[in-house]
Amino acid sequence: MKTVCYMRMSISERYDKRLREEIQTFANSKNLGEVAFVEENASGRVDLEKRLPKVLEELKHGDNLIVSDVTRLSRSSSRVREAMQIIKKKGANLHVVRDD
Repeated sequence: MKTVCYMRMSISERYDKRLREEIQTFANSKNLGEVAFVEENASGRVDLEKRLPKVLEELKHGDNLIVSDVTRLSRSSSRVREAMQIIKKKGANLHVVRDD
């Protein structure tokens, strides 16, 4: 079982160590182990999402994917739903840190 955090970040978030600490604290509280961080930088209207498909492809049954907010999976609600379906189909677990 592995735990990966996908971080699609804006320029203002790019260097925020507090976010990484918050996510690792969350993972520790859920006994998810050490987190491998995968960062993707997005700016303005450009929706990069180049690394997410690879992250999703590599997930296996029982793996954990952490996002700070569900909207960090994509700017498009249909892509968010698609990602969630892939995660569920693979038997992986999606954890949302800020589940407002």
